[in-house]
Amino acid sequence: MKRWRDAASTVAAVGAYGVAANTMTAVARNGAEPARLNVGRLRSSMFAVLQVHPLRGRAFVPEDEASGGTGQMPSPKVVILSYGLWQEWFGGRDDAIGSVIHLDDLPITVIGVMSRDFVFPDGEIRAWLPMPIGGVIGENNVRRMMIFNAMARLQPGVTPEQASAEATG
Repeated sequence: MKRWRDAASTVAAVGAYGVAANTMTAVARNGAEPARLNVGRLRSSMFAVLQVHPLRGRAFVPEDEASGGTGQMPSPKVVILSYGLWQEWFGGRDDAIGSVIHLDDLPITVIGVMSRDFVFPDGEIRAWLPMPIGGVIGENNVRRMMIFNAMARLQPGVTPEQASAEATG
């Protein structure tokens, strides 16, 4: 994906995404029981591919998905909420931005809220985390693999067949 993203002439942007289920609790819920939520993982470049911006706050930037150089996948530090989750847990308040929620017992800062009509990759996703993509060789020379979905936005006037030929050529 990196080679195609950095050298392709047929695509304007390339992004990756995945889905995971996490237990997520918010300080704003006043001690309510943890909720099981479907959480999407997005590369920062997916916002350019989808041509979307958060309603409140900011989108992910490459630094949000950086690995820190240890060979381990980093723990997420920031999250973007769906409009519905923002309404349910924070009552639509602007002070949700900068609030800390917990995802699998890790404190994560809310940096954005998506618009009501943003549903990606499906309507079950309630929040999004940055998606780091680590190297193939991990700590202690352990080979690892990561499976994810990728999507590209074509340059104006480019056909899918032209992009496919460039990707496989």
